[in-house]
Amino acid sequence: SVLRRVASASADLTRLSGDVHAEEASAWIRASLVDRMRHVGTASSLEGRTAEVAGILLATMGNPGGDEGSLRRARELFDAAEADPALLAGALEVVARHCDGAEHAEIERRWRQADTPQAEQRHLAALVATDDLALLERAFELLDSDVRSQDAPYVYRRALANPTLGATAWNHVASQWDSMTRRFPSGSSPRMVEGIRSFADPRLAEEVVAFLDGHRPPSGALQIDQHIEAMRATVAAAARVQEGASQRPW
Repeated sequence: SVLRRVASASADLTRLSGDVHAEEASAWIRASLVDRMRHVGTASSLEGRTAEVAGILLATMGNPGGDEGSLRRARELFDAAEADPALLAGALEVVARHCDGAEHAEIERRWRQADTPQAEQRHLAALVATDDLALLERAFELLDSDVRSQDAPYVYRRALANPTLGATAWNHVASQWDSMTRRFPSGSSPRMVEGIRSFADPRLAEEVVAFLDGHRPPSGALQIDQHIEAMRATVAAAARVQEGASQRPW
């Protein structure tokens, strides 16, 4: 939908803006969406398409938008766990990014006790969305011990796309590369590495290229080359966005 594209573009904008301009980007997102957010609301009684729209707006305002009110509302919905699934999914995205230890443990509990495959995968992915280093390392422990080997590569892909701790995820993947490629299903490495497409830091990008040049899996070389090309495009886009932000106000 159009709104999902707006949400994706908002997340890309804050990532490409870098540390210096990230708050300016977040403020612009909040100003752009606040009226729509007020109109739709986030009442737990919302259903269907309206709840879906509310969930997308909540996640966008709370994460790339950095809106404190949206974070508070997301926590209320997360704690109550009684609303339309689409609205709860948006709340989970926000809580997962900003969670404390107790909330991260609750996400883990919901993953372990999920009653549908969709809920299981949603909460598993949320475990690696955190901004907290210690909690991300806890998630890595789970991925390396308790998570099914056919699921783990795709969760690591999400970890690599973490907007604040993606580099940490890459360092973990690189340090465990040999054991991962032995343990995970054949052919899953290129899918896992897809998360590098979001890397915007040029130094990190070159480290990734150097590592992958010496650690190509038996299959999927073309896919990895495509991921590297997309990562370099992200780096170039970030340079343009940051240059533009330095020259003129938002």
